Amino acid sequence: MRGAKTASGLRRGMMAGLAAAALAGCAQQGAVLMPPPSVGPVPPGSSVVTIYDPATNQPVRSIVVAGRPQGAPPVVVAPPPSYEAPPVVGVPSAAGKRGGAVAVRPRSSGTGFYVGSRQVLTNAHVVASCAELRDDRGRRLSVAAMDPRRDLALLNAAEPSRTVLRFNGPGGTQLGENVVVLGYPYAGSPLSTGLNLTTGIVSAQSGINGNTGQFQITAPVQPGNSGGPVLDDSGGVIGVVQARANDLTVLRATGTLPQNINFAIRAETVEGFLRENGVTTERVSGSRGLSASAISAAAQEAVVSVRCFG
Repeated sequence: MRGAKTASGLRRGMMAGLAAAALAGCAQQGAVLMPPPSVGPVPPGSSVVTIYDPATNQPVRSIVVAGRPQGAPPVVVAPPPSYEAPPVVGVPSAAGKRGGAVAVRPRSSGTGFYVGSRQVLTNAHVVASCAELRDDRGRRLSVAAMDPRRDLALLNAAEPSRTVLRFNGPGGTQLGENVVVLGYPYAGSPLSTGLNLTTGIVSAQSGINGNTGQFQITAPVQPGNSGGPVLDDSGGVIGVVQARANDLTVLRATGTLPQNINFAIRAETVEGFLRENGVTTERVSGSRGLSASAISAAAQEAVVSVRCFG
């Protein structure tokens, strides 16, 4: 009986750690996290994600995300990978000040990718409450549609892209298949001055509490990767980076460090959102087994940093 109580206590500690999880790079050792905001009743088939302020590491708001199996308890999971970028010189302020070049500090940044000639897909949490959006070249972006429940947003781009990312064929993800993640972690900092590529595998077919709207990957992701594409070895999109577990928080809760526990939104969910908003996705037609470098060379022009101002 005593052993059962100990195991039960450890499980509660693990769940509490996941519920309070903050992204690596945001939380400092010894930081105290405030309880996440309430979202009220959670519909069947949904889970809850809490978004944290990258500067203070405190919860800002919680959103309901579709995909949790019916009957599973709601869990507040890791907040999204966002990054407070350094000032960018030459970008007009969100207030529309005129004159010479000014230094403007983006409030946060994420990643997006072209799904149409002027349409960029990213996470809803990347663009929420932003007064102005720009890509890594300073070009304007504007929100065309946003669905916080699925944590997806469609942006209109001021300039077209010659390259769009295509989606993989029917069949979805395969456990153990190779993946490539492209994105802009720590955008604008000395740690990352351009597009970043990581590789891994599909390590689980569901997310927290068996959320079938997500899958798990081992490819490393950092603050700023949120909204970036997860590609299979044909170069086709199979998901969108959404969240990761925080090392320090899980360590405090369990006594062990998590290794490569990162989550992506399934392509089926993404394509459903795009269809609802008038975007017809293209399919990959090439063979499988492409190298990471070949995938990057074909896709990199379609992937942009999404920077939130104001």
